Amino acid sequence: MLFGANGCGKSTLLRVLAGLRTPGSGRVTIDGAPPTTGENRARLGLVLQRSAIDPLLSVRETIDLHARLWSMETSTRRERVTAVIAELGLGERARDRLGTLSGGWQRRVELARCLVTDPSVILLDEPTTGLDGDARAGFWDAIHARVASQGTIVFIASHDPRDVREAGTLVTMARGAIDAEHNAARFAEEFLRHESLEGARLVWCDASFESIVTDSGEHAHRIGDRLFVVATASSLASLVDRLSEAGAEFRVGHATPEALLEAMV
Repeated sequence: MLFGANGCGKSTLLRVLAGLRTPGSGRVTIDGAPPTTGENRARLGLVLQRSAIDPLLSVRETIDLHARLWSMETSTRRERVTAVIAELGLGERARDRLGTLSGGWQRRVELARCLVTDPSVILLDEPTTGLDGDARAGFWDAIHARVASQGTIVFIASHDPRDVREAGTLVTMARGAIDAEHNAARFAEEFLRHESLEGARLVWCDASFESIVTDSGEHAHRIGDRLFVVATASSLASLVDRLSEAGAEFRVGHATPEALLEAMV
């Protein structure tokens, strides 16, 4: 997962990986070949941040049209469309027009359209934006099921800390550059486990004060030029005192995913 604030360059990088933009320097290869080759284009599935659907088409028509664009044989196309509709739980909605569906269902259709070509690599740009809790859970269930059953590689760009829980490897991005690689489970544990703890606070300051934070016994994550620490009620006062004595400029907020996102921005 590529994680960072809006405007940090996530979507641009994803489009470069998909072969939709030419990098200013360096190169992108998949098994030694650029993503624009016919073979690699067939291996890639892409769901863009902005929805690209025809509200007058039905669910089945939308998925079938995408399969036709890839010149699938008729029997194979029908089989794949039917299979992916079942895989994404769209059977009861197959004849519904997309314009009548909620945002969550529409996003699921976009994923089904992506999967109908059976890609080995899937690129998802802000896939859960605007989804409520149930729709978000359903979307991720479908992704995890595909990874478990076929070993599909999924590359996700997101600015939402809640998506971190779903990732394996987390790469943070700041100001147009890759900043660091994290273990996603540990990152989520550090930053999101305190949401329900009374008095827990998110503290962030300039990365130049990292020694002050670590000397106080706190574990900090560095993202760009900032340090982020989740402090419990018992350790917050000591950390604040140390930062104040060092002349650090810092901020303190509630330990929630929303606060982390705001701090990163």
